[in-house]
Amino acid sequence: MALKDRIKRRFRILTILLRLKLGWYGKTDGAAFRIGRMLVKTSSRVRVTEALTTEFVRTNTSIPVPQIIDVFKLSNKTYIVMEFIENAHSLFDVWSDMTDDQKESICAQLKGYINELRSLVAPNPGWVESIDGSPCFDGRLHGAFGPFVSVERFHAHLGHDFVRANPERFEYCQEAFKRCEGKKYHTVFSHCDLGPYNILVRDGKIAAIIDWEFGGCYPEYWEYCQLFLSNLCFPDIQELVKSGAVTELYDDEHRVEGYLAGIFTRC
Repeated sequence: MALKDRIKRRFRILTILLRLKLGWYGKTDGAAFRIGRMLVKTSSRVRVTEALTTEFVRTNTSIPVPQIIDVFKLSNKTYIVMEFIENAHSLFDVWSDMTDDQKESICAQLKGYINELRSLVAPNPGWVESIDGSPCFDGRLHGAFGPFVSVERFHAHLGHDFVRANPERFEYCQEAFKRCEGKKYHTVFSHCDLGPYNILVRDGKIAAIIDWEFGGCYPEYWEYCQLFLSNLCFPDIQELVKSGAVTELYDDEHRVEGYLAGIFTRC
């Protein structure tokens, strides 16, 4: 990096830290703060992997995502500096005001973007991992886990083997597990949190998909299951997901995931 660029970067970092310390920023949501045309995301849980994932998607697909401007660490906290998406609203804020045609259009756009994600070649086919080979991260599973060298190892972590090994205790869900037994799954790239709060829209179009902290390579059915969790407050979106308007259907796997969520308490 040239001296001029190093000085410019250092000045930007110092400016960001000073404005955060003095409270000179526009709060957006959670750990994200707007500073001019930049959005700064920081907390003890923010990982550099999120920035790498966002840039990977921006470079290899047509999916609109914020451009990553800088990433730095200080006092055990990661700071991701990205562009602020102007004149856009979260789908959470505008969904209820949309017509049926507008909702179907958003779903069709989203389905196209999910298909792009699924067509990406995984760095290590068959592995369940983040884009840089680091552990995955998921809110329901409470933190980091993996990476796993196979889907079977991932399933063992989720509890599949335990449930199958105790048929009398879990008789009520054995049929669902049998329907999935023996299936072979590809791993595909997934966002894993496509709720309306992570989709920004402008003029009826998806302007950006944000918050790639859960993104990674997962079994092909995983995005479908996660869509229901990310849209718990939007039953009409869930119905659109069930109809196939957003991604491929994996109803048997979704049923198994539902049982696992009820059996195990993660902490």
